[in-house]
Amino acid sequence: MKSIYFRTLVVIILTFFLLTPLYAAQNNNSSVIAQSLIRSSGKRSLEQVKKKETNILMQKAITIYNQAQNVILMITHNQLDLAQTTLSRISKELNELSMQIGDKEVPIGVTVYEISGITNIKIAKKIIKKVKAAIKANNLVLARELLEQLRNEIVIDTKYLPINIFKQAIKLAQEFLKKGDTSRAIDSLNIAIYSIDVQTTIIPKPLAEAAILVNDASTLYKSNKTTALKLLDAAEQKITLARALGYIPKGTSVKDLISKIEELKNSIENHSSKSSEEFFSLNKTLKKAKEGITYKK
Repeated sequence: MKSIYFRTLVVIILTFFLLTPLYAAQNNNSSVIAQSLIRSSGKRSLEQVKKKETNILMQKAITIYNQAQNVILMITHNQLDLAQTTLSRISKELNELSMQIGDKEVPIGVTVYEISGITNIKIAKKIIKKVKAAIKANNLVLARELLEQLRNEIVIDTKYLPINIFKQAIKLAQEFLKKGDTSRAIDSLNIAIYSIDVQTTIIPKPLAEAAILVNDASTLYKSNKTTALKLLDAAEQKITLARALGYIPKGTSVKDLISKIEELKNSIENHSSKSSEEFFSLNKTLKKAKEGITYKK
């Protein structure tokens, strides 16, 4: 009896030592994958925004804008017939565009860049305390300098062409050119060119990164549960960071987002069939939160 017990114990011990490196390797591999995806989430969120914003540009309006600039060169080089022909074409294209989308602004150019500031929640809270103290002491210069450190965002500068103003300016340029008043024709074209409106949109980078990580987790949770859970932990930290940096206004609750992530993590742990639905619900809630907190000026 003792002999059987001893052999069983030896088998258990050997099995433990044989399997431990395997489990360790799997966990280590999951950590490497998770860390790689977390580190690249910032770059990928920026590229995602760039791709989305570039897709909304109106190529026809870009062509019209470039042609208007070319007409000024034609006039200055005394190519008046060519300038008049080009203005007629621009006028026709503007009318066609106006019939399609109305007399509104259309995007013709975009610049997307990021500002990477504090990513540590504890440091962010310390800086906020210093900011409040600086404001209380009426040291607004220091307060502004400190607040700059809290910027962690994706900035989108979009150029818009106002169709109605452009139409009127092109029409005036045509009339002046017919009268031989090249100086006023150029002035009218400059009015069109400088009527371009620039709108700035600010997206909190931690929230954009959180969305990327949740999407990563949704593609991995079936094949690599450990990595998916690590990514959801990181997404939760990103949301908390966005709150700490002041991107989520007071009164706007992040509890719904956090609770959804916690529920999802439990579902994945328990291999629940509801995980897929919960990912969809979380993505929807996260998208709504990100849109609601995106700033435009």
